[in-house]
Amino acid sequence: IKDSNLEELDCNGSKLKTLKIANNAKLRKIDSSYTELTCLEIYNTPELEELDCQYSKLTKLSISNVPKLKRLDCSCTELIHLDASIAPNLEELYCGHTPITNLNISQNQELRRVNYPFTKFTSIDISQCTKLESMGCFKCSLSSITLTRRQYSVFYNDLRENCPPGITIIYTD
Repeated sequence: IKDSNLEELDCNGSKLKTLKIANNAKLRKIDSSYTELTCLEIYNTPELEELDCQYSKLTKLSISNVPKLKRLDCSCTELIHLDASIAPNLEELYCGHTPITNLNISQNQELRRVNYPFTKFTSIDISQCTKLESMGCFKCSLSSITLTRRQYSVFYNDLRENCPPGITIIYTD
């Protein structure tokens, strides 16, 4: 899809299998949730702020040049890998109930909320996410987490109640 005047794209509930969105200068929001999508590619969409692809059959999500992306919800998809560093201004990330085995949020200094319940990855580094206020990690598979001592005091209860016993805490300060 290439439409220079498109500001919002709603294909919620569609039967699309593949969607490629490129060079959409005004597009701010994409809702491709509850679809048959297995592949979603988004390139050169500089005004995109919100992407909702939850409850889809997504196995591939390729994103580049989306500097204003603030909210990404890919919960309940089939994604195995998610590199959130491609969206440096991301504030909210929801990726729970997925088979993700690797989550990179180490470059997301604007991140305020990350929600990853029922995920498979075993380690995460939140130490650079200095604005993080909320971390939903219910029934996750973490065996280690890298964070600051301040973050540990903020998220102590979440970690104690929701992570497997014996989780390794790695402090960066």
